[in-house]
Amino acid sequence: MWAPTRWDSRWESIDAVIKNYPAIRRAFEEIIEEGGDRSIDARGLILAVKEPIFLVSLCVLNRLMGRSEQLKSVAIDYGAAAQLISSVTKQFENMRNEESFKLVYNDALKLARDNNINLEEIIRTLRQTTIPARFKDSIITSTIGKRDRAENEEKFRQIIYYSALDCILIELNDRFSDENMQLSKSISALNPENQTFLNLDLLKPLATHLNLDHQTLANELAVLKPMMKQSKWKTINEVLHELHPLTSAFQTTTSLIKGGMTIPVSSTTCKRTFSKMKIIETYLRNSMTDDRLSDLTVLAV
Repeated sequence: MWAPTRWDSRWESIDAVIKNYPAIRRAFEEIIEEGGDRSIDARGLILAVKEPIFLVSLCVLNRLMGRSEQLKSVAIDYGAAAQLISSVTKQFENMRNEESFKLVYNDALKLARDNNINLEEIIRTLRQTTIPARFKDSIITSTIGKRDRAENEEKFRQIIYYSALDCILIELNDRFSDENMQLSKSISALNPENQTFLNLDLLKPLATHLNLDHQTLANELAVLKPMMKQSKWKTINEVLHELHPLTSAFQTTTSLIKGGMTIPVSSTTCKRTFSKMKIIETYLRNSMTDDRLSDLTVLAV
């Protein structure tokens, strides 16, 4: 089921369209033969799905969006997540070349051949747009409805493939900055099963982010580390539970752990909640109080 609040469902939808492309075309053709109001929409849709740019875009997005499932895990290791993000970013950078696009384009060619479509054929001739004469010798800072037409392999690579890759890389570099990566490694150092558990140097970025005193944290960790040898902690929740009776003695460490537990590595946790909320019928949401809706959502998640 496609859910607009889950990024992975978009890739699943694209993959499903590729695998069921012949069946989709047949469905549109049957609707057209039946006539009626739906046939008008079906005619427009079947023209759109037969466009070369549609097929190439499908294959490009299918290749770029099929990423690892690790970032969606509830019990993800944040240190591994930081390494994974760096690896994915590097992979996208290495894909920005003609050889990588050739692999994608070959997939599009195969999909087109299997469905009797010529990728270099322009199905509909678009009206050529030109810049109005009044804009001559002017610097235009907004869109004017003019764009390049992708009609061959080189254009597909430049207009679709490179543009999609550039957008992804810009978002990755913006969302996962060096500061965010340091925070991820700090949170990883709160995992009892991690080799860097309670490493002061790794915890400092998170302590700074939460406005906690480094010296106080160092003093508390010096007392806490000997206690670790007799403990069998496996999760950060168990650590917090064991330290709860000793909050007054390890106040800074407790605050650090609580802060780390509230910072997700991605928006997956939020999206999981929103996806569950969509399952609750609209008419039920309209007929219940906010408290009841909140309780039902918590139970569902």
